[in-house]
Formats: sequence, structure tokens, C-alpha cells
Amino acid sequence: ALSALLRDAVAMMTGAVSALHARSLSVSTSRSSSSPRTRSRPIASSSPRASALVSSEARALPSSPRARAYSRGSRPSVVVYAFAASAAAPDEMNDAVPIKTTARLSPDARRVVLLCAVTMLLASADRTIFSLGSLAIARDLSLSMSTVGLLQSAFFWGYGVTQILGGVAADRFGGAKVLLAGLGLWSVGVAMIPAATLTPTPVAVIVAARVLFGAASGCMMPASAAAVALSVPAERRSSSLSLIFTFFNCGSAFGLLLAGSLIQTVGWKAVFLAFGAVGVAWSACGLAALPESAKKGARSSSERGSERESDDGRPGPAGWLSLPGWMYPQLGALAWCHVCINWGFF
Repeated sequence: ALSALLRDAVAMMTGAVSALHARSLSVSTSRSSSSPRTRSRPIASSSPRASALVSSEARALPSSPRARAYSRGSRPSVVVYAFAASAAAPDEMNDAVPIKTTARLSPDARRVVLLCAVTMLLASADRTIFSLGSLAIARDLSLSMSTVGLLQSAFFWGYGVTQILGGVAADRFGGAKVLLAGLGLWSVGVAMIPAATLTPTPVAVIVAARVLFGAASGCMMPASAAAVALSVPAERRSSSLSLIFTFFNCGSAFGLLLAGSLIQTVGWKAVFLAFGAVGVAWSACGLAALPESAKKGARSSSERGSERESDDGRPGPAGWLSLPGWMYPQLGALAWCHVCINWGFF
């Protein structure tokens, strides 16, 4: 059954590639017959089959002076442009815009990405230290395992509530600003945990601190995406987000490695206070170092409308109700994927 499934998958991919190739050949044939200026440009490739495919795609390029000048400037970009052009309808190819993939990030964009990446690293590290310190906390406060489970779950009470609110705040006030402010707030929650031992009701205080930590952390994912969307060019957003999420995943390893050894030497209280202090300090420094372009507050509806018009060429109000109908099932599928991932992860 597994081999049959693999054969079906390979057959489907082969059929898709063949259909794309056939379509590009038909488009290039019609173009070459109508325009004598269209000519094939050989592009180096490690495979003769791939070279033939790329050559046929290159023949589908529009023959406008702008397209020819762009293709002469960067050979790798010809391949990207050709595949984008072959996916478009024949009557839309003259209006296609070349996809440039060699743009460099500006200094302000690099600063925003770096600030967000380190913030996500600290966020992931802060989330892991409680699992290491929970045994020491339970020993010092004489807590049962059910109480420890209560303290662990308290984080998600706040985290699940503020996901949508964090996204709305990031869109309105700027993703980088909201993310750094959230870091300062959840770092206070981290530092509150050792302070709970000084109160007559330490469990209640730790629960409140964990809820605060989770609520302030709800802005992490939407705010980082909003920060990249605002400060990074469209052709570099995927690579910038991948860098930020790489720091986020490395933060778990960093927190487990560092906090595990420190708890044995200096105690869990000092570790929580240190991580909280580092988070507050990075939040303050990051907010001060943000470029002015990332400090913009709420944008007017006219600005948002003009931005959407420049992105897809169709003016209209932005928001959930204005999305195309086919997009809602995809968003639902993505949401369900996250449900499955988090169920298995935690």
C-alpha cells in the first residue's frame, strides 16, 4: 500500500511538471510566431532535461525591452521570471512584473529582523525554564504533581486568549513595537515567580504570573510577522521570517542548556530573576533602537487602502470579510495544522 501511494504521488508530480512544460511550449510557440523578436536564450544547467525545460520557459518571456534588459542583467532571475510568466494567462504576460530575488535588506530592515530574532529567542528560552525549575519549585513549596500541572497549564490560559488581540495590536501599532513591549511584560511575569515565595499564597501568585506570561506572549507570532511585513521588502520576507523562527527554535535549546546548569549552581530563584531582568533590558533597548519606520502607530484607512491597491492592484477594504472565498478553507486548514502540532508538541 505504501509503494502504491508513493507511485501515485510520483505520477501526480510528473503529470504536473509535464502540464507546466506543455503549457509553456504552447505559449512560447504562439509568441514566437507573432513576434520575431522573441528568441531562446540557453541557460547553463546540470541536467539536459532541466536545461531543455528552462530553455522552453525562457522562450515564453515577453519581448518587451524591459523584460529583455532585465533578463540580460541576471540569468538566475530569468528562470524565476519564466516560471512566473508561464503560470500566467497568455494575455496577461505582457503585464507581468519580473520577480527580483537579489534585493538587499536596508539597515533599518536588518535592525528590525535582528531585534525580533533575539526577542523570539528570549521568548522560547523563557518558556522552557519553568519546565526545568518546576521540580525545584515543587520541592521548595511542597507541591503535588497535580499542582505543578496546574502551574504549567496556567501559561496557556493567557496565551490562547491574546492570540487574536496580539495580531490586531500588531497591525495597529506596529509589530516590532508590540513584540518588544510584550517581551518586557512577560519578563516581569517571569521575575514574579520567585517573588511568590515571599507571599502567604505562593501558588496563586505563580498562577497569576504564568497567566501574565502567557497573555503577554500571545503577540509573539503575529507581531513578528507584522514587523517583517512592515519593514522588509516582499521578496525577502520569507527568508527574514525563517531567520526569526530559527532563533525561536534555538531559544529552547539555549534555555534548556543554560538554565539546567544554572539551577544546580545558583538555584531556580536566581535563574528566573536573571532571565526576567535580561528580557526587560532587551525590551527597553530594543524600543529605543527601533527605526522610525517601525515606530509608526495606527495607519489611517486611506493608507491601508492604498497599500492594498499597490500590492494586488485591486482597491478595496482590508479585513476578514474582504478575503476571497477560497482563502477561508485554507486558513481553516492551517489552523487545524497548528492544533495538531501543538497537541503533539506539548
